[in-house]
Amino acid sequence: MQHDVEKKFSELKKLVEEMGTDVEKYTSKKNKSAGLRIRKYMIDVKDLAVEIRKDILESRRNHL
Repeated sequence: MQHDVEKKFSELKKLVEEMGTDVEKYTSKKNKSAGLRIRKYMIDVKDLAVEIRKDILESRRNHL
């Protein structure tokens, strides 16, 4: 379980790093396509964060 959390956290960091280029394009050039990609990334970030949270709660319950 702990390995899953570490793996998902690495995926989360990777998503945020990938999003950086689009954030720069959107903020500097007001690129609408980059804004759309950012919103998609944010949905993926949210979903992954929820999965991590569930894994942590499940791990806590199993250790009690």
